[in-house]
Amino acid sequence: MHGTDQELETLLSSLYDKVIPRLLRPLESHGRKVMPVLVHGDIWYGNIATKEDTGEPLMFDPSVFWGHNECMP
Repeated sequence: MHGTDQELETLLSSLYDKVIPRLLRPLESHGRKVMPVLVHGDIWYGNIATKEDTGEPLMFDPSVFWGHNECMP
């Protein structure tokens, strides 16, 4: 809404490149691999649709996020 924020962009780059890999490292030891899944706590027909031009699924709800497959919303 207010455009990009340079300070936030700088911080996000460190988060993606350094912090997240360090947090995931214990979960990916001993041959395990973390596969993110779409996590949603309130899926119902009112917030799921299909893109008219492609037929792909579309979810519109702020509570949707990519997370660990064992995450409980």
